Amino acid sequence: MLLLPGVGGDVGDFSLWPRHLAPTLRPLTARYPGRGTGPGEEPAAGPGTAPADLAGFAADLADAVLLHTTEPLLILGHSMGALVGYEVAWHLQQRRRPAFALHAFAAFSPPEYASFDLNSGTMTDRSLTALTENLAILLPGGTGTPERAAMLRAVRARADLALIDTYAYGPRPRPLAYPITVRGVATGWLPGKLSEQGGHFAAELGARRRDTGPAAVFVSDLHRAVETAQIAFAGTSIPIHQDPRRRECNYGELNGCPVTVLAAERARHIDVPFPGGQSYREVIEATNDFLHDLGTEWQGRRVLVIAHSANKWALDCLLTGASIEDLVDAPFNWQEGWHYTLPTGRPGRAPDPTVGQPGVPSRS
Repeated sequence: MLLLPGVGGDVGDFSLWPRHLAPTLRPLTARYPGRGTGPGEEPAAGPGTAPADLAGFAADLADAVLLHTTEPLLILGHSMGALVGYEVAWHLQQRRRPAFALHAFAAFSPPEYASFDLNSGTMTDRSLTALTENLAILLPGGTGTPERAAMLRAVRARADLALIDTYAYGPRPRPLAYPITVRGVATGWLPGKLSEQGGHFAAELGARRRDTGPAAVFVSDLHRAVETAQIAFAGTSIPIHQDPRRRECNYGELNGCPVTVLAAERARHIDVPFPGGQSYREVIEATNDFLHDLGTEWQGRRVLVIAHSANKWALDCLLTGASIEDLVDAPFNWQEGWHYTLPTGRPGRAPDPTVGQPGVPSRS
């Protein structure tokens, strides 16, 4: 399995993956241009540290892969890594040694990458880091202090974006002769950002709900949820209240991992928190506390809640009698919304009001 990191990332982004992969899968990773090779991973500098173009890098990487394995190959690319993976897959196919699948997540299409004109050489480190956070959900990596992590990310991003600027897709599509799948990521407590399709869904939410008379909107304070509320209810007088108790479950070390990786872990963390994060039971307790305040201050009125999958499961457990053990393993069937009735006089918050309250969100 060839694991390719995203913009500003490095091989350390996948350091947690071996424990989640099947024993039969042997992980391979690639070090992109602009990275050092020592244990301290000081950034490489000077002439000759980057290939002439992304296609050339991908061709070199394809040759290196053929030196390391003769086994069937699965390619997984995150963000920019999906673009590199596509080019590697193409070169392997041309060498009559094709991979058998390419999985892409949190990625643009090759033509979209080819249209970037970033002029990254003139951007400040801060603007590079901000752009990296918009282009890719950052995976956790061991880079020491936050200051060092930001410095390394900026150096890596400058090299990566310069590489993307060399990319030319075409002149005709080059299909691969095997499946390409595009997967989402389990964003967790990372802020996230709405895709173009997500923005359309948010506008449609507003069109459906703004005229139905909600007294207020309660929204998770994670960026992607706040962005949804702002798009949906722009230009209205409906009050929007951000509430940290509406956050997604904190997956800790797995914030930003592929959904397929998280799905295998959910049932283990109903009562036991994710490493560095929360348990689903804590999300239910936080939701119960939120419902207590809702029933006290908004009884008899209709409100709209914008939150995440774990919060929806918590409402099902608290208001419909569903079992969290059943919900975490069941397919999540998205629809345009759900209606709940908060009974008068339902039990209040737990004796300890701090249980399940989110603290300061982790920022990878």
